[in-house]
Amino acid sequence: MIKHAIFPTLVLQDRYEDHEKFKPVFIQNLFKYVNEEGYSNEFTGHVSMHHEESYIPFFVRITKMVEQYLLTLSINPELFDINIVKTWMNITRERQTPFHSHEDAHLSFTYYPHIAEEVQKPLVFASTPPHMNDPYYGMIQFN
Repeated sequence: MIKHAIFPTLVLQDRYEDHEKFKPVFIQNLFKYVNEEGYSNEFTGHVSMHHEESYIPFFVRITKMVEQYLLTLSINPELFDINIVKTWMNITRERQTPFHSHEDAHLSFTYYPHIAEEVQKPLVFASTPPHMNDPYYGMIQFN
């Protein structure tokens, strides 16, 4: 596990040890969690991938990562009930993931089942949302 301490943010980076076994299961079930156009997010109502039974081992691993995150901050994970409340995906082919925010979550994660070599980019953090007065990403744009 790699720990990126970017005060006040902590990012943990790891590889899912069962990735090769999980990836085909993930792909087999992912289209249950997108709309007809292939989109999946809060606006389409597709935020419950964590309820997919075949994904349970993956989400158990995510829970273990959250525990590691808490331990890194010297916080006892036994003090918390860890609950995954929203999960969705983005499928991109010819562009990078658009600017977005995870600020409405206490903790968030991403899983990349496949990243083509020609589109691999570094993770970029931005200091402000696109609209300077947005209390959270998209509030002004979508409301």
